[in-house]
Amino acid sequence: MIASFFVLYITTFAASALVLVTLGVDIVSAMSGVAACMGGVGPGLNTVGPRWQIIFTCRYSANGC
Repeated sequence: MIASFFVLYITTFAASALVLVTLGVDIVSAMSGVAACMGGVGPGLNTVGPRWQIIFTCRYSANGC
């Protein structure tokens, strides 16, 4: 049971980070952003940090801010 949760968590993490990388986000921002969202631990690193969080979301939003 725990092993299947771990595999699902890692697979979801990898797939989500891969989607962000294909959208043009650098690997550090993609991985830390996904980890911050999935783990609920606060801001990520680089462009998803506390200073750049709004700019990051505006750049990839539907209306472009």
